[in-house]
Amino acid sequence: MTNDVLRSYLWFRKHGVGGIVGRDAATCLALARAECAAMECEWYWIWEDDYYGWVDIQNDLRIGYISKDCRPDRCQRCVLYNEKGEEMASLCGIWDADDNYRRIVQAELACECSLHFTSCHSTQGELNMKDGHDEESGRAVLKAWAQEHGSELLQCRIEDGYDWESLAEEEYGDRSIMDMGFELTEANFVPDGFKSPIIVDIKAPTISEIKSLRKVLRYAPSNVTAKLIWCVYHAEKDDNGYDTADSIRRVEIVVTVTCPNGSDRRYFFFPN
Repeated sequence: MTNDVLRSYLWFRKHGVGGIVGRDAATCLALARAECAAMECEWYWIWEDDYYGWVDIQNDLRIGYISKDCRPDRCQRCVLYNEKGEEMASLCGIWDADDNYRRIVQAELACECSLHFTSCHSTQGELNMKDGHDEESGRAVLKAWAQEHGSELLQCRIEDGYDWESLAEEEYGDRSIMDMGFELTEANFVPDGFKSPIIVDIKAPTISEIKSLRKVLRYAPSNVTAKLIWCVYHAEKDDNGYDTADSIRRVEIVVTVTCPNGSDRRYFFFPN
């Protein structure tokens, strides 16, 4: 199963699925896992002519919504069925699909049904990046990403057989954050004279804090989570065991990037 997922992942990468560095790897991995899980669970896809979609195309051509230079030859729908023959997902209005596009559509439909595949015990590790994660296939996917997008140092470490995984996780996380493109200030420092913070969930955030979190979540791919937290910094003790200053509390947004191998990278930002 591991090799099947890796081969499927590399196929989706080769055919340009995703298109955003850092985010496209997660997209291709999700498609690969869903495709393999659907087949292992004995689900299947059927392509059939879409009469109503064809009528819509002709109407759109007539009123100018579609360029007259575009003359589709066929309109189809794709239906995903489970092992009992029950329809689980479908997509209509697909024009002139070639074999490559058909495979992408099928994998996307499988992604919509990923939660149903947990009944296939052997696929659970492929469907969840944290619980029962397949470490071997995840490392292979991370390595493939590093060989394509990693720094010169990272690629040299891989080529010459040095330890590369921790650096790949760091670069994958950093690239994922950069590609999200939100404009927030990173909260990557501990105030002088204070210890690393105790993190507490926020129960009643302000409107500006909620909007800042929404801004992050709007651009977050499926392997990225974010939430508002209180960071409570306690002062270091003096020689007599007393705090040298009052504690500091500040609101931050913690963004967690899950790498293909299942490890997490955490980043902290100030809300606007």
